Amino acid sequence: MSAAPVARAVRREIGKLFDIEDLEDEDRGGQVHEVYRKKPLMSKTILFVYGSLKRGERNHHLIRDQRFLFEVTGLPKYRLLDLGTYPGIVRDNATGLTIRGELFEIQDCALDELDEFEGSPEHYKREVIEIDGIEGPVESYFYQHSIPERARSGSVWPFV
Repeated sequence: MSAAPVARAVRREIGKLFDIEDLEDEDRGGQVHEVYRKKPLMSKTILFVYGSLKRGERNHHLIRDQRFLFEVTGLPKYRLLDLGTYPGIVRDNATGLTIRGELFEIQDCALDELDEFEGSPEHYKREVIEIDGIEGPVESYFYQHSIPERARSGSVWPFV
């Protein structure tokens, strides 16, 4: 195999990593030109999941084709509630906990389906959440009803 096709393949893979595509110059016999341009990026949202959407949980299939980033903890400004068969988070600046969860990069085209699943905006609403060590916007689904009187709270779901 000659070096030119290999070099093109390598440039193509590097371009995928950095969201660039190379331009081929027809005047140069199809050789890759030195100029690069940005690919149009699909819009993405970084989503913090803390309950049934996490890997290994019953509703993870809804986001299994999205990109898992890593496990994280929220800043101690929130409380994770046990609402029976599912959890919910609420803001609690006074006595909040460091909630553990997972970050996913979600294509915006998948957010409508997630919003519908979460009953947004009536039951859960996607809002910005602060995550320890993460700069930039991260969203999560916040519980929109009053807290049930005997709801347990903790930092990781499912509760033990």
